This record gives sequence, structure tokens and C-alpha cells, in this order.
Amino acid sequence: MNLPRQRIHFTKFLCFILGIPGVLMITLGGALYTFLSYPNTTIVIAAGPVEGFFYSTAEAYRTYLESKGFKVKIRSEQNTLSLIDLVNDERSNVDLGFIAQEVDALNYPNTRALGVIIYEPVFVFYRKELGNIHSPGDLKGKRIAASPPGSGTRQMAENLLAIHGLDERNVQLLPYNLKATSQALLDGQVDAGVLLQPLDQPLVRELAHSPGIELLDLKYGEAIAQQLAEGRTMKVVKIPKGYLDLHAGIPRNDIEVPAEAVTVVVKKGMDPGILHHILLAMKQVHGGAASAATGESFPSVKGTQVPLHEVAEAYYKNGLPFLYKYLPFQLANGMFTIFLFILPLSIVGPALSSLGIPKPLWFFQEFRCHLWLLEMRHMQATISSTGKLSARQLRRLNRIRHIVSRQKRAVEHCRDMLERFPKEIID
Repeated sequence: MNLPRQRIHFTKFLCFILGIPGVLMITLGGALYTFLSYPNTTIVIAAGPVEGFFYSTAEAYRTYLESKGFKVKIRSEQNTLSLIDLVNDERSNVDLGFIAQEVDALNYPNTRALGVIIYEPVFVFYRKELGNIHSPGDLKGKRIAASPPGSGTRQMAENLLAIHGLDERNVQLLPYNLKATSQALLDGQVDAGVLLQPLDQPLVRELAHSPGIELLDLKYGEAIAQQLAEGRTMKVVKIPKGYLDLHAGIPRNDIEVPAEAVTVVVKKGMDPGILHHILLAMKQVHGGAASAATGESFPSVKGTQVPLHEVAEAYYKNGLPFLYKYLPFQLANGMFTIFLFILPLSIVGPALSSLGIPKPLWFFQEFRCHLWLLEMRHMQATISSTGKLSARQLRRLNRIRHIVSRQKRAVEHCRDMLERFPKEIID
């Protein structure tokens, strides 16, 4: 036996779902759609040479982020001055980079900072056989390892030597990378080397207690830092006596050296959910006790050379949003996105009501009007071909006319369409 087919009126169904149940269904559907169709969560980090601090930091971030379900790719770039250019370039796939260099923020409108993660002291090591070296100016005519051109270390070395009256006309700058600089110093291939590395890097400690190698005490650290500060964030770092080698007492006295801020930078339009997890990675890697050298806790909002990202600003003030604390990333991000969509409606709703709009979700009424228009056009086509409407169509047309007569907004087109029907049909 054939069961009679139930005819469900599509427009009635839509009118029903556009009420409160409809709002809930649309919200739930939006959350599900966002969760299932969330874009690729691969994060690309532009770092420096493999043996450097930027790269080791990127690896630490990768370990944390991959434990949270992200994919992380690290690009090793020899030219560390270009990292911010890669981040700023909207066509590149680089999401995150590091800066410790001269930067004019106006040249990087698509770049924002997530915070300063450390200060890198400027170390000048020299061979003891040179005799008494009291300042970089005493290295005139010497061979100095200063990293390849295009690196932050090379830029710092050139600026440091320049304020002491030295340049490539009276010193020989050799483009050795970090490990090569250390080996060249030990082998006597260079007379001195300039390093821009965190205080606790193993290579710094190795050089500090290597026989025949001396760490230069930059006696005017404060003055040097001020002269190097144009376009940079500089501080003076105090290295206590014996800090680098307690047994050997290196350095032999408390010394002060200028240090440059290292800032994490990201694309301005990066997804807030991903940014929250990067900020957590920064806290995991760099958080904890204050730096012994600067007395400052990291990551820090102080000293960023480009504007702080608004997500980072909110994070440092208020902590992690509630959703990201307790929900998986994609679900939390989907709900957070929907919240950002609904919040403006909750704000403008009362204002719209005061203007005569009866419901905050007035745009649903306009959408419903478009559905009625489609239905009424079909009715007009029926009249053109048959000269009349069915009983069911007449009931539906009168129902639409009744609802439209009670609404003030978003139904003007429906009123115009109703006026086109013959009066004898509507009446």
C-alpha cells in the first residue's frame, strides 16, 4: 500500500526556523561549520641560521605548538635582517619571525609584535696575544669576525665599530657565522669576534673560559647603548663576576655590556586563536623567574619596535580567554568567532529597536521577505498561465499579506509585490 506523501511547505518551514529555534540552529550550524572547515593550522616560522638563537627558539615553539595539534615549519634564513620582510609580505606564507636590528615600524604596516622575549648582549671576544685591549677602537687594523652581511650581528658590529671610529677601511671584517667565529678565534684565524647572543648560550660560555680568549669589557656600556639605540631597543646588561665561569672567576670583575631586544613579530591579520597559542608557547619557553641580567620578566610588552598586536595586548592584560583554556583549539576558535559575530548585534540591537525596528535580528526579517518574494513571483506566474490561484496558494498569499501589514521594516519590496496582485484575488 502506498502511503500518501506529506507535502511540507518550504516557506512555512523557513519561516519557522527563522524564529528563536532558527537562531539557535544557525548558531550551532555556524559553530559546526567553523569547526569542520577551519583553515590549515600550519604555522611557518622564519628563523636564522640553524646554530643560532632564533632557530633554537623556533624549535622550542614548534615542540609546544605541535603538542597542541598544530603543524610547524621552520625556515632557516641566513639573512636575519629579512625575517621581518618575510612576515610583512602578504604574499609570503611566513607567519612568525624575530627581530633584533634597526627597524622603522612605518615600513612594516602588516607586521605586529607579540612581545620582547630576551635581550642579547653584544660580546666582543679577542685573543689575549693582542695585549691590552680597552675598547673596540683598539682593534684598528685587526681581523674581526662579524657574521655575514645581512645579519643582525653584522649590522650591530658595523655600528659598534663605527662609533669607535672604525670601518672596513681600517679593519678587516670577515663573514664567519656563529660557529665559524668561535673556531676562527680558537685557531687564530681572526684577532677578534663580535657576537650578538643571549647571555646563557653555550657558545658564549665556551669562548669565555677558552684559554687564550678574552672578553672585552665595554666600560662605557650605557653610553654605547644610547648611541646604538636609534631604531633599536637597547639596554645595559650587567654580567656579575664569575657568572660565565664560576670556577675560573670569569669575568674577573662585574662588567656591563649593551644588549639589544629580541622581539617576536607576526602578520597583522593572523588568526586570534593561533596567536593565543603562540603567546602560550612564548610563556612556556621564556616565562618564569626574571632575568638575572636585566631584572625583567619575559615575554614583555616593553620595547617592541613595531606596534603590539591587539590580541597580545589583551592577553597581557587579561590572560587567556576562557574558551581557549578549556576547549580544543578548533572548537574554541569557532565559538570565539561566533561570539565576535553576535556581540556587535547585542550592542546595536537596543539602538535599532529605539529606531522602530522591533527585533534585533531584523536582517532575518529581510531574508524572510526575499523568500516571500520568490513565492509571490511563482504565484504571479500561475495567474498569468491559469488566471487563478489554488485554494492553498490563496491562503498562503493572505497569510503573507497579514504578516507584511504588521511589520514596519524590511518588507517594502513585499508590499510592492502585493500591490501587483489583482484586488479581487487578494480581497
